Amino acid sequence: MSKIQHVPLEDYLIHGDSTEAFMRYCCTDTFLWKLYFKHFADFLKYKLHVLRSNSFYQILLKDLLEGMPQTKFESMATEFAYTRLDNFLMIPHLNHVLALKSKGVNVQIESTGLMAWIRPWCEKYNITNIIAPIAEVDKGKHLTGRIVKR
Repeated sequence: MSKIQHVPLEDYLIHGDSTEAFMRYCCTDTFLWKLYFKHFADFLKYKLHVLRSNSFYQILLKDLLEGMPQTKFESMATEFAYTRLDNFLMIPHLNHVLALKSKGVNVQIESTGLMAWIRPWCEKYNITNIIAPIAEVDKGKHLTGRIVKR
């Protein structure tokens, strides 16, 4: 059995947080500031480093995603993965991960971002072992706004 190398996406393979980047991709700055204002107490906790970034972004994602058709979300997430996520890439770290893969190491990408944009991005680099939360979908194929850990 091959060794598993756990690799964090955020702050190792990419600069910053993929969820924040996704939200900036699909929302106007005005809409994001409205979300920040709506959740002002959480925004302050986040800025004071009392609330972790992934917890804060999950609060905002609930408002952003709730009721959105699954197909629309998946389309936006895939487009983001293919067109924008590489803009945050740390090339030397990616090269290191790809070198590990070429030596037969089983690389596992771990992300606080959602599987909907992490999986297509990883597939570009032939990485299939991924741990990331998913957006919950109701029976009517709409997002509930809940984020499910995996």
